[in-house]
Amino acid sequence: MKKHFNHKKALYIMLMVLGTILLYGCQSKESQQVDEEATYVEETLENQEDENLKLPQLEVEVINVVEKKYEDILGAYRSALPIKQSDEPVSSDAQKVWVKDMRTLYDEKGTSKAIYDLYKEGISKLASEEADLFTAYAISGMRRNSFEDYSDLESYVLQPDFLDRFFLEAKPYDYKYIKLSQNVDKIEDAEIKALLLAAKNQGYYIASAEGMLFYLVDFTEFAKNRDYNTKPMRDLLITLAIDSLEPMASDGGFVVDGDTIAARTYGMEKMLEEYEGTLYERYMAIRFKDHMSMLLMGIDNSPTFDYDNQRLKEDSIRVFKEIQTLEDSYMAELVTDFMELVSSNNHILDESVRGEAYELLNRIDDKYNLTMEDVSSFGTWMSGLGVEE
Repeated sequence: MKKHFNHKKALYIMLMVLGTILLYGCQSKESQQVDEEATYVEETLENQEDENLKLPQLEVEVINVVEKKYEDILGAYRSALPIKQSDEPVSSDAQKVWVKDMRTLYDEKGTSKAIYDLYKEGISKLASEEADLFTAYAISGMRRNSFEDYSDLESYVLQPDFLDRFFLEAKPYDYKYIKLSQNVDKIEDAEIKALLLAAKNQGYYIASAEGMLFYLVDFTEFAKNRDYNTKPMRDLLITLAIDSLEPMASDGGFVVDGDTIAARTYGMEKMLEEYEGTLYERYMAIRFKDHMSMLLMGIDNSPTFDYDNQRLKEDSIRVFKEIQTLEDSYMAELVTDFMELVSSNNHILDESVRGEAYELLNRIDDKYNLTMEDVSSFGTWMSGLGVEE
């Protein structure tokens, strides 16, 4: 039994890593051909039919031109994430029943459709603390199932022409698969339309990478209901929904530009300004560290330096210099120290300097009092292996 458990745990970890990559972006390589000017969210979603939705306004004071640029990027994302107005919660005893039912469904490995249906029915009846736990169980259960349910899609991939047909439907949306899901009524291919509708009814959207199809949790649906949650969970849901709206990367390479990465990292820092170390604040701090790492170092196929000579790229230097103009910014402080580090090495990011840069990033752990247990808790939650209460 223990051996079986270890094998299953190893599979979950492998799928969690794959799922994390997919969360940052599952796009066809054809999306690399999309006009670079379309890096941001192009327009407010057109098919928001719920009359109980409003467009939230960004409530952050703009200080300089760099902040203005970042606020504009974040504002475009937020305009694509309408929010439902919260209702009065039901009685305390009734709220406990709703949370208990969700916890039971999670423990009994209920289907994503059952979890999603319960979430949609119950979230409006809860006060913020109960809503957070209710939401956490729903997300973790659906994430767990998405790693296991993707096998349901294998038969479609085996069809000789299915992926070509799928990409043909996704092309008008620049291969942003969340937008394909949000415009499912406009899909002409009956088989693809039925498949995406079935996924949508489970709280998923379908994405593609490396010749495969995957279920991804549609965090924009959770973000719609964020007004029911506490501020830390609201903030976390916004960042997860932004990842759905516009993935950071695909196949180990960025599909957004340096300004967008910087803006999204800046947005997380602003969310952490009144940090108290609560659970979902710690999760946000972990995501902030991940984004700082991507901002400074890049990722596999999109490093911030040239592979040939390991020298920092000119556009990366431009982004870093702009960040340094931000006042009272921890992000700017980290970038300044990073620039001093690489400048002393003629802007060459060799193995030794990269090692020092990662040590610099570890200061984020000290600032936000992050531990390995916090990182493990976040990974466990997002992989569907458990929920910390």
